[in-house]
Amino acid sequence: MDYSNIDDLFTEEMNNHNNLITMAGSLQKVLATVSKYGLDINDLFSTVLEYIQKKEYGNAARTLADVVYSIEQLANELKAISNSIQQGVLKVYEQESEGL
Repeated sequence: MDYSNIDDLFTEEMNNHNNLITMAGSLQKVLATVSKYGLDINDLFSTVLEYIQKKEYGNAARTLADVVYSIEQLANELKAISNSIQQGVLKVYEQESEGL
């Protein structure tokens, strides 16, 4: 981009700054969700082991289904983090190639 006016450059930099803050907030939210699912998975595994020790295999199987669901949700959240970071990196490279 050609910035013949310093006001345009300033506006673009402010937009970049605001986008960075928004992305950081989104990543923080997703990381909190990832942590929650990670803790849930750990707790659920403990519960599955307790059920197995008590020979309550039906309960163990149902709880294991919850573990699988939580792992799936964790994978989705990790993918969201990866996509967000990738978009941010691509934007930085795009700006560098434009001389910003």
